[in-house]
Amino acid sequence: GVNTCMLTQIALTNLSEDNILIEALTFESKGLVAATEVKAEGIDTKNSIVKPKAVQCYGFRLKSADQKHNRPGAELGCIEIKWRRAGHVGVLRTKALTLPENQKHPRCTLKAVEVPGSVYLESVFHVTLEVESFSPKPLHVRLSMTSHKHLSIIAAGRADLSCGVLSQGQKKRIKIALMPLALGIQRIAGFKLTCPDIGWSADYDNLHQVCVMKHGATTGSTTAATPTTAAAAAD
Repeated sequence: GVNTCMLTQIALTNLSEDNILIEALTFESKGLVAATEVKAEGIDTKNSIVKPKAVQCYGFRLKSADQKHNRPGAELGCIEIKWRRAGHVGVLRTKALTLPENQKHPRCTLKAVEVPGSVYLESVFHVTLEVESFSPKPLHVRLSMTSHKHLSIIAAGRADLSCGVLSQGQKKRIKIALMPLALGIQRIAGFKLTCPDIGWSADYDNLHQVCVMKHGATTGSTTAATPTTAAAAAD
């Protein structure tokens, strides 16, 4: 059969003032997906130290002979992190990692380029998002944010914006006001890019993660995890 090989990378940011011990970092596969750890020199997924304000990356190679795991929206699994800091212990689990819609031939992409590491509960903060067009023809692009009740970070201003007409390779940066409604590590999610003229759209449910704190609290949280997934098919 045809095997699908994918690479998942996760970046951990220590937002606290203390060293954090990563006791274990594992990929919990979905279905027939097999995960193999990709080790960088000097970094292990067990008992590794992440220093204050440092970013540490980990990777897993995923393989599956089932072609359904190569389809847009296919669920691959999630990453679980067991950590310890100054006598405190905890577990952080990412949302289910999926192959994004329209992955092979995206008309446009969206990414977060400027995001604060920590924010305060029910206080407005700003992020800068970047839209890039890959379409050979100029396209009118719109950026919107859903109002679903399950979101822990919501729009604090306009949630439906025009990015204008973008040509191939052109980028557009947009500053968005957001407000967190829950404490802890929260996802910036619920964004959608739309090209109305051709009926194309793509959803973005994990652009970045931020640490949400109470007012007056110091930055003593654990880590912010930003998983990304890339896929390629091989015989």
